[in-house]
Amino acid sequence: MARTNKNYEHKKNDILIRIWEVLLQYGYEKMTLPIIIKELGISRGAFYHYFQSKEECVDEAVKLFVENAVVEIKTMDNKTLSADVRLKMAVQNSISLFHQNKEQDRMMNQPENAVFHQKLMIGLTKYLAPYFAEIIEQGVEEKIFYTNYPLEIAEMLLTLSNFYLDKDLFHWDPETIPYKITAYEELINKGLGTTDNIGFFTN
Repeated sequence: MARTNKNYEHKKNDILIRIWEVLLQYGYEKMTLPIIIKELGISRGAFYHYFQSKEECVDEAVKLFVENAVVEIKTMDNKTLSADVRLKMAVQNSISLFHQNKEQDRMMNQPENAVFHQKLMIGLTKYLAPYFAEIIEQGVEEKIFYTNYPLEIAEMLLTLSNFYLDKDLFHWDPETIPYKITAYEELINKGLGTTDNIGFFTN
């Protein structure tokens, strides 16, 4: 039974990876069930063996993508460093990872991908926040940070960095970006209660 479950999950993950690729190719609104079946080369029955709907398969594809990204970000972490340095690196690594594919960014910001983009932003916040919160908790123990809400601060940090600072999504005037970054850093540093401001976007 364990072997059967393992094979099922392995096959399902392979399908989810391919569904992610179809999402990027067609966009959320245009990616219909017939397109999924055609691109994956599976039957309708095989699709429903794993998923109940298009929305469910997209949600699970986003979840798998984000979970894999979290694993990759954690491999770049150096737990011997102080919490402020770890947090800065985590922010920079996550932004770099999720925006390194320019074509993917372009597809995400298309109007027809608004729902897809929203699902990804939610996934990023939900699955990365506990990791960021663990770093913030370390900072509280080190008396670098002073907050009673590590998880909530982590959620705000991620929401702002992945949504508010997305210049392609909002079409911000490039001249305003430095001001928005400064305001972002001021807000997060106040939330962390640190006296030595972390310059998240400076080396």
